Amino acid sequence: MTAKQYRLAAAAAIAGGVAWAVSGPLQLAGLNEHETTVETVGEHVIISLFSVALILTAIGVQALARHADSNTGAKVASTGMVVLAALATSSNIAGEDLVFFPAVAVATNLMWLGGSIHLARSLYRTGNVSKQLAIALPFAQVFALPLAAVGGGLIAGAYWVTVGYLMHAGALERRAGNVVPATA
Repeated sequence: MTAKQYRLAAAAAIAGGVAWAVSGPLQLAGLNEHETTVETVGEHVIISLFSVALILTAIGVQALARHADSNTGAKVASTGMVVLAALATSSNIAGEDLVFFPAVAVATNLMWLGGSIHLARSLYRTGNVSKQLAIALPFAQVFALPLAAVGGGLIAGAYWVTVGYLMHAGALERRAGNVVPATA
């Protein structure tokens, strides 16, 4: 990933975080009234934000892999995220979940979570980013999806805005000079 691509990924992570954060209060307000159909303007907006947030933060996931010792988790997570975004978009256009939605949604969510866990482990092992940021990565998915109905998008959004900001500022990666050695 070139420096220019990395800066664009930082902007994508911030924009994706904003999309998650905007969707949080909308979900909390109960605008997503129907479980398998898309009937109201609010539902169309929420699903659109969901799809946009998935695509943009998938780019952020790919950029995080730059700091890991393996990009396998990022590939799996971002693939799941992009396919899930396409699936959500198809539901948004059709006005209802397509017949294959449940099976594909389960698989893509597992890819997203499993890939995030793998990437988080890889980031944690390298020590190139803060341990807290690495550990929080899979939790961003938990807040964005299972906890979305209670406004979890706000937390996922805060995570991705922070990651994007740190990437943009060049402060995401820990450098040897920035690490305070432990004292005995």
